[in-house]
Amino acid sequence: IESIKGTAGDDTITLANAQTKENITIETGEGTNKVTTGTVTATKQVITIKGGSGNDTFDVSASKIAGSGFNGSSDNLRYTVIENINVGDKIKIANGAGSTVADIQKVNLSPNGNAYANFAQFAKETGLFSTAIVDKKVYAFSYQNDTYLFYNQDTTVATEFEVGENIVKLPGVNIANLNASLGTDGEITINGL
Repeated sequence: IESIKGTAGDDTITLANAQTKENITIETGEGTNKVTTGTVTATKQVITIKGGSGNDTFDVSASKIAGSGFNGSSDNLRYTVIENINVGDKIKIANGAGSTVADIQKVNLSPNGNAYANFAQFAKETGLFSTAIVDKKVYAFSYQNDTYLFYNQDTTVATEFEVGENIVKLPGVNIANLNASLGTDGEITINGL
C-alpha cells in the first residue's frame, strides 16, 4: 500500500504489518479519525499521515525502527510524519509490554551555525543522544522549524536512533509553543500549539 484516503466522516484506518514501501501516505477526512500504523520492514521508510480538523488519534506505536539503527550518515531514515496536527489530537508513540511512555521532555539542540543533511545527523552531532538516556521517555526537539518526538527505549548512551525506538515529525510545529500532556495509557495529548 502506498496511499489511503479517508472519507468526509469519521474514519478508522489500520495499516497491516510488514509494510515495505518507502513512502506511504494516509489522508484522513475532517471527522474524528483514528489511524493505526503497522510494523515496517523497509530499510528506508516515511509514513505520512495528513490529519483533519477533528480530534484525531494517531497510533504509530507499531512502526518502530526495525532491522538496524541510523544516525543520518546514510539514506536510511525511518519515521512517521503527522501533518495538520491540532489541539486535542492524541499520539500513541509506544506500546507493548514494558513500552509505555513514562514522561515527555523538551530538549534544546543548537545547530551552532552548521548545516546538517537531515534531522538524524543534526540530533547526533548536537548532543541528543548524550541527553536522551532515560528509558521509556519521549524527547521533543526542533530541527528546521519542525518538531520531532523521539521515544527512547533504554538507558544506555547511544550514538544513533536504535532498533525498537520511534520517531514522529510534526511539520511546522514550533517547539516553544508545543504543550503536550501524557495520559495513563501512554498517549500524548496535544494541548497547545
